[in-house]
Amino acid sequence: MKKLTFAGILLLLSIFLSCKQDRQKVTLVFDNPLIDSCTVDIYHYISGEKLYSTSFTNLTGEWVLDSLPTDMYVLSISWQRMYIPHHMYRSTRNKQDLNEQFILTKNLYLNPVQERTYKVSLQPSLDREKIELTEQPTLSLLPNDCKDCALAEKYWRIYENDKQAKKNNIDALQNKMAEAVNNADYIQAGELNKQIQAESQSGNNSADMERNLKQMIQQNNENPVTSFFVFHELYLYRDFAAYKSSFDQLTANALNSKYYHMIRKQYEKL
Repeated sequence: MKKLTFAGILLLLSIFLSCKQDRQKVTLVFDNPLIDSCTVDIYHYISGEKLYSTSFTNLTGEWVLDSLPTDMYVLSISWQRMYIPHHMYRSTRNKQDLNEQFILTKNLYLNPVQERTYKVSLQPSLDREKIELTEQPTLSLLPNDCKDCALAEKYWRIYENDKQAKKNNIDALQNKMAEAVNNADYIQAGELNKQIQAESQSGNNSADMERNLKQMIQQNNENPVTSFFVFHELYLYRDFAAYKSSFDQLTANALNSKYYHMIRKQYEKL
């Protein structure tokens, strides 16, 4: 049997340490006792694979997750609906087709090297009944010492702000259309309805969002989180020309991301 050389021992040690680093435990801390009898799932953001699932009699306590590498995930909190919205019931031919699960989701970047404990909170804190009626609460992540996680939250805020701006614009158009109908100006109401439909069906980012996103990429071009968001945009829209300059700006630790290497392979094929 051949003896391992010193270099071989160092290689095996580095592999062991890297594997150990990637398999650190992560703890999610919940403090939402008003939410009872719910299921909590963790999915991989890109593949959609369900990785972990558990249930809570009330959403309080710790959930320890084994073997979660640094990556982007989706946290899902769901429960059996207490109310079926009228618009959902009305638009469904068969009641059996209704989704009777109410679901809250949160995109979360986890980096167990920087932080292994994350607090998930609900703002504002409401019970299930009020959440279903208002649909206002949002899940927030307090990453403590995870700088990469905090950066990911800033990126997602750009998306959330754009979504809210789009909703505000649609609401304003709907108010104008209602006013036009009240004034019997049906031509104007028809034009406004076309604008509402176009805005509702548009899946593209707004010009403001594109500008804010690319500015964020430029300011954080050394961070592997940025590599994920460049990949995310290409994954959604496949517009390689639009993000070539953003890809070229990536440097330092951003080049170590698996998402950077996947993007690079795609550009090499063009």
